Amino acid sequence: MKNYVLPSLLLFSSLFAQELFFSEYIEGSSSNKALEIYNPTSATVDLSGYEIWRIANGGDWSEGQDNSVDLADPLGDGSNYSILAGDVFVVCNSSIAEDYSGECDILGTTATYYNGDDAVGLAHNGVLIDAIGEEGDDPGSGWAVAGIENATGEHTLVRKSSVTQGNTDWESSAGTDVCDSEWSVYDQNTFDYLGFHDVGSGNVAPVANAGIDQTASPGGVVQLDGSGSYDPECAEISYSWEGPGDVVLDDPGSASPSFTAPGYSETTLLSFTLTVTDDQGSTDSDATVVTVVVDEGLTIAEARAMELGEMVTVQGVVTTPNFQSSHTEYVIQDATAGLVVFGYGVTDVDLEVGDEISVTGTTEEYNGKFEVAITGSQDITVLGTADLPEPQVITVAQLTTDGEAYESELITIQYAVLYSGDWPDQGSS
Repeated sequence: MKNYVLPSLLLFSSLFAQELFFSEYIEGSSSNKALEIYNPTSATVDLSGYEIWRIANGGDWSEGQDNSVDLADPLGDGSNYSILAGDVFVVCNSSIAEDYSGECDILGTTATYYNGDDAVGLAHNGVLIDAIGEEGDDPGSGWAVAGIENATGEHTLVRKSSVTQGNTDWESSAGTDVCDSEWSVYDQNTFDYLGFHDVGSGNVAPVANAGIDQTASPGGVVQLDGSGSYDPECAEISYSWEGPGDVVLDDPGSASPSFTAPGYSETTLLSFTLTVTDDQGSTDSDATVVTVVVDEGLTIAEARAMELGEMVTVQGVVTTPNFQSSHTEYVIQDATAGLVVFGYGVTDVDLEVGDEISVTGTTEEYNGKFEVAITGSQDITVLGTADLPEPQVITVAQLTTDGEAYESELITIQYAVLYSGDWPDQGSS
């Protein structure tokens, strides 16, 4: 970006085939708006006779001409701006954020009082030579560009390096996809390309898009999505995904590989990087994050205190084998208490002592035992393995007087003496 106040002796290029054109359009948040004009000629161009036209909320170019800004003297202070050969001229809104204003040649003209549904034109001596948007009815929020809806609103448009002149046929300029459009579309508040423009400068690197951040549950299948990646010159691109070592992608060389979220015991962030490479070896990378959310639910003690018939989710370590052959009955324990996991008629649950699980079911009581009743194996997620809780050391007296407090928990009884006798056959189990 360079701006000059130059005397009228400067050479003025009037070759129509080598006219100025828009090289960048920014419709960012709030007043973060800018227009960049490129000089493709081999000579300095005096901006006298050049204007920016603007159509607000639908209309024709005669209205746009009435809303014109003189580029040679846009602030009416007697300036006479020009653009050096191969350079750009950047017009910015007066309220553009300071972080973005460093490349601006002009601050404060009405030329940037546009929104996504307002057409903007570049004219020379009263003739339209380039346009972003078109005359006619208001398009709504904005026009589609390169197949992206409302791309003239809250996006940055950068003219491709293959474009060498302006285009007043907006339909052909906007195109229908990334291959036939004259523009590359970037996210809102992208200012990385402002202040310079490359034309015919060789290969253009591809653009990687690793997709949106996602959430998943332990054991859930996650599909990454790099399908939004593209090459501005429509060359074929290859994909390469990298992620954490404990995650196995089914096809890391594809656009959208999938994986099974590991059975973490606590919420974990997984970062994945997508690198795309074009046929010339140019690359670009983007990252996405998958958050594996572990619903820690209630403690077992909290679940035991709830009314019967409530749906709960608890976590614990399996402390027993399955006590049933035609049903499911395991005992689990956490740091607060223990309970029985029971599934009537459920035979497809296969757990090992030491498995750490999350279980969702209904609170019930059977023969004095507190249970969480499940309907099938889908109600249990194995999170991993863990050490068994240390048995609580209690006396026979404690067990006799407060046995309910130790129900379904591992205990060690000290100073116990065994006597022969009959076990009770009713009342509790």
